Amino acid sequence: MVINMSKSNNSNDNLTKIQKTLENFCLPTWDELPPIYLYMDQVIELTAKYFGDVSVLMGEEKVLTAPMINNYIKLKAMPAPIKKRYGKIHLAYILMISSLKQCMNISAMKSIIPLSDDENEVRRMYESFICNQRSSLSTLREIMTPIIEKASGSDKADSDTILQIVLSANLMKVFTYGFTATDDEGDNSQAKSKTKQEDDVSEG
Repeated sequence: MVINMSKSNNSNDNLTKIQKTLENFCLPTWDELPPIYLYMDQVIELTAKYFGDVSVLMGEEKVLTAPMINNYIKLKAMPAPIKKRYGKIHLAYILMISSLKQCMNISAMKSIIPLSDDENEVRRMYESFICNQRSSLSTLREIMTPIIEKASGSDKADSDTILQIVLSANLMKVFTYGFTATDDEGDNSQAKSKTKQEDDVSEG
């Protein structure tokens, strides 16, 4: 995810957008997901709506595209559609993958959200995911709110804000890899290259 945090008159606008995202971003619960089957274009449109505030911060980068969905299915990160239509199970996987892909490769992701076509199992997994996401957002609000407030109206504070966010993001990415990497991934550079290539396939 690339967030435009350049030193310009837009900096305060960016901080306002981040603040708004922290306050409003919330993915739907299982019961709030559409009870009907959808076609791919409807899934893409709905996903963009769910990630509305996040999408604004991402600029031109799209949360989801048709090639991305096809790639997730090919890599067995989510079930294949039924007669080209997607139900709650598919949408749940798409929302989880779209949330995790910024800091996890597909191979690591599959160990946290394993492939299943059992609705009860996927429902439990998705509800746990949403619960953990909301908890992490609550923690992030506590951390980010004073940083954003300090940054308002000060070039020096804005520079500090950028540095703090970048360093925190970098460390969290390192920690994430440490939690999810297997012994083979840690010792074998080819394994790292393979998972990177998997994520790059058809992501356009």
